Amino acid sequence: MDMIEFAVGKKNPVEREGMFIQADESGLTLFMTLDHLTEKEIEGCKNGSISIDLVYLKDIVFFVTKIEGFEVSDASFVANNSSFKPVENVEEGTGYPFQIILTEATTGIIKAMRLISFNTRFSRELKKCMEDQLSKEFNKEIFNKNFASIMASYSSKQLLKFSIANTKFR
Repeated sequence: MDMIEFAVGKKNPVEREGMFIQADESGLTLFMTLDHLTEKEIEGCKNGSISIDLVYLKDIVFFVTKIEGFEVSDASFVANNSSFKPVENVEEGTGYPFQIILTEATTGIIKAMRLISFNTRFSRELKKCMEDQLSKEFNKEIFNKNFASIMASYSSKQLLKFSIANTKFR
């Protein structure tokens, strides 16, 4: 597998707009490729407070994020579609790594990157969700139906009422 390089000030090799989760052996990455980023948003992603809630509805994981300078938003994740697999045991005081890459959509240039680690409780709950997903055969048609139903029923803020774990950073 070829290594892909990400660096602030360089073009993002992942050319996809919006917010989405990508996962591989190294962990989970939240890509935020958005138009007309402000300095406040860029600084918030780099150094601001971050709160992430874990929601599991209809066999879909949602990371509901509140990053300083941004509105509450969400990104979905299905373990069946990635090479990232849960570790055997999440030890106390450890957690899954989570990288955030903020890219200006109009230029494709990475404006901020931040590597954080979920707390132990969040990581253990995420592990349970991934194990549940992996125990079932993935069906894209059912996923699309469930995803559309959730998106039509709940805003990102409303998804917070289904939170099963939270992790915060400053």
